[in-house]
Amino acid sequence: MKQERSFMPCAALSAFLVMTVAASVAQVKAGALPVRREFLKKLVEAAVERAQYLVRYDPE
Repeated sequence: MKQERSFMPCAALSAFLVMTVAASVAQVKAGALPVRREFLKKLVEAAVERAQYLVRYDPE
């Protein structure tokens, strides 16, 4: 009976780890890396450009 109790948490932890790794691998596809890199480059350029503008907010 004691072995069954220790088996359940171990099995649950193993299943959780396998599902987490599978989800992580599924999110990164080799073909999408250059597209993502280009998107991030453009995003950073836009953020830097936006920071150069002087903005004054009118409370009314």
